[in-house]
Amino acid sequence: MSALLDVSNLRIELTGRHSPVTIVDDIDFSVEAGEVFGIAGESGSGKTMTALSVLGLLPNSMRASGQAVLGGRNLLTLSPSALRDVRGRQIAMVFQDPTSSLHPMLSIEHQLTEHLRFHLGLGRDQARQRAFELLTEVRIPDPAAALNGYPHQFSGGMRQRIQIAMALACEPQLLIADEPTTALDVTVQAGILRLLDRLRRDSGMAVILITHDLGVLSALADRMMVMYAGRVAETGTSAEVLRSARHPYTRGLLDSLPHPEAADQPLVPIGGTPPNPAQRPSGCAFHPRCAYATDRCRREVPPLIRLDSDRAMACPVDPFAALALSV
Repeated sequence: MSALLDVSNLRIELTGRHSPVTIVDDIDFSVEAGEVFGIAGESGSGKTMTALSVLGLLPNSMRASGQAVLGGRNLLTLSPSALRDVRGRQIAMVFQDPTSSLHPMLSIEHQLTEHLRFHLGLGRDQARQRAFELLTEVRIPDPAAALNGYPHQFSGGMRQRIQIAMALACEPQLLIADEPTTALDVTVQAGILRLLDRLRRDSGMAVILITHDLGVLSALADRMMVMYAGRVAETGTSAEVLRSARHPYTRGLLDSLPHPEAADQPLVPIGGTPPNPAQRPSGCAFHPRCAYATDRCRREVPPLIRLDSDRAMACPVDPFAALALSV
């Protein structure tokens, strides 16, 4: 069965007066219809740029090469007008901060109905009725009054729900959710995750969930890809990766999470900081922060090695192999 979205050899470069800087370095992944595919990693790992490249929303200073095939078309080579037909209709995106993605001067009705009329050709009354239904679907209290409101009149959680309603308006095949719960408190975060899960189950759409929090992926994602410094560190089913992480970076992300059954246990952060893309270390980019690094790690960029039919990892040392086999 062919994937809904098939990305291969994706490379994103920042161009300028000097030599191009590689932001995303030759990554591959696919998303099946109806599944939640997670992309995890710290800030600066290339997660968001990967998503923006698929939608043709990269800054003018960046260029993407490779393939991102949806419905037999390579999205990376489509014209701007063709991409406008894809955005919202086939692929929609929920951004991290609804405050910056919702227009402060336009009513919720205006923002919800604009692309309904553009993509679906609905009349004003039909578009308003559809907007009312969408707000009801994402459980906005008093949706009729909400349509007449403005973004500043809603809480952060409600603004995020409104943004999700906008993304779902034209029934896309694929929803990209970029850190949709980062700015929300824990209770509201759980509600947004439940909403995303319910909506994708009801509609059958696929979801790419981008996050730095592996705990979020454990609740929703079927498969996941861990990125570091623009490269894939590890990929596989979420259950396997989270139960028996093989890459030291993935293990570090897991160890830095609070333990639900040991609140007094201290967190174990990953030492150091992610590298600047213009100053990426030689070899494995994670080696300056890795306790298991060898001379080979410092010299050679590790290839993504297939561990089994579902899992792959880019680490020649594989320090947790024995532990994974015992799980």
